[in-house]
Order: sequence, then structure tokens, then C-alpha cells
Amino acid sequence: MIEDKRERILDAAFDKFKQYGFVKTTVDEIARQAQVGKGTIYFYFKSKEAILLALVDREMAKGYAEIATAVAKERETVDKLKRVIQVSFDFFHKNALTSKVMAMDQGLVLALITDKNKEIQQLSIAVIKALVEQGQQEGVFQEMDSQQVAYIIDSLIRSFHYLHYLGLDIYKPDAILDSLFGLLFSGLGKG
Repeated sequence: MIEDKRERILDAAFDKFKQYGFVKTTVDEIARQAQVGKGTIYFYFKSKEAILLALVDREMAKGYAEIATAVAKERETVDKLKRVIQVSFDFFHKNALTSKVMAMDQGLVLALITDKNKEIQQLSIAVIKALVEQGQQEGVFQEMDSQQVAYIIDSLIRSFHYLHYLGLDIYKPDAILDSLFGLLFSGLGKG
């Protein structure tokens, strides 16, 4: 029951943030949509910002689950790394929180989730680093600083996400992934 109310609040906030943006949405509107009292919202979340951070956690968990599922289906390290990149692109470009809500109130939302963003970045780099090291051990990738390589790949992925949030992306992910893979794997590969 408690979890149900919390999820209803998050669902309502998600709907309102998508409709009006983070700044224009009030806690009263979220409470009405969730069919709970305003006090109930503050029982679960200390502020509207805390609701946003909980939504980010929830959506990131969905994204990581999609990545883990996709990677588990691949056998080769190169294919696993490709799937991490591809699913990241797809998820963040199609997810309403990451594309619509963040785009509506870019500066404020990005400022609010700075710490969360650092946490997500560290996790992403760790996953990519592990795959790079696995490829190095298998002799598929050349020896380089795996932490730096992971940071660079994560930064590339993030740059495309930010261009998308800002409405500055001129290419759809599908159109650039083959070129991105070509650049990455010709640089990483032994040859």
C-alpha cells in the first residue's frame, strides 16, 4: 500500500512534468493527479525536487535494466559494448523524462540533478571500463588506459544526449551509430 501511493505520486508527477514542465508544475497539481493529500506527498518526498530525483532514479533503473538485458544476449565483447551504446542512445532519446521534461526546463533540471548525474556517469564509466578491459584481455582491443577510454566513450554518449535535450541534434541516433561504431572500434581494435 505504501509503495503503491509512492508510485502513484511519481506517476502523477511524471505526467504533470511532461505536460507543464518541472517549473510550472505544483505539488498541489501532483497531489490532485495522484489522488492524495498534499501532506501525503511530503510524507514520501521532502520537496518537488526530491520527486524529480526519485523519478530520475526510477527511469535510470529502467534504462540500466534494458542495457543489462541487451548485453546479456551478446556473446562477443565488441557486440556487448555496441549494445551498451545503442541501448543508451535509444533509451535516452525515447524516454519522456530524459527527452521531454529535461528539455523543457534544461538549466534548472540539470542543475538539480548534478549529483545524480555524477553518480550515473560513474556507473556508466565502470560498465564501459569493464568491457574495454575484457576486450583487452581477449586481445580484441589494444592496450590503452581503460579508465580514459571509458570516460571518452561515456562523454561521447552524453554529448549526444545533451544535444538532444537542447534540441540541437541534427542526426537521429540510428543515422550516426554505424559511423560512431566505426570510429570507436577502428581506434580500439588491434590492427
